[in-house]
Amino acid sequence: MSIPLLLFVSKDSLYFKVSIEAFRKLQENLINLDSFSFDIIDISKQPEKAEEYKINALPTLIVGTKQFIGKLDINTIIPYIQSLQYDK
Repeated sequence: MSIPLLLFVSKDSLYFKVSIEAFRKLQENLINLDSFSFDIIDISKQPEKAEEYKINALPTLIVGTKQFIGKLDINTIIPYIQSLQYDK
């Protein structure tokens, strides 16, 4: 079973492009970890997902049960994700 990494964004957001770029870098850095899945959710197209996950701000990255809100800092997120990999 894989742990989902869900990035919630809106194409209307000023931070859309930079959030997508950071998410892609995150994917590149974690390419060797097979226990994670990656998905980008545009809340303007899937508002029900924002409600389901109780998203209050954009961008929001959900890793398992943890939320990272605002600018994605991969230097903080990668060590957290790697710690999940070792906790198995």
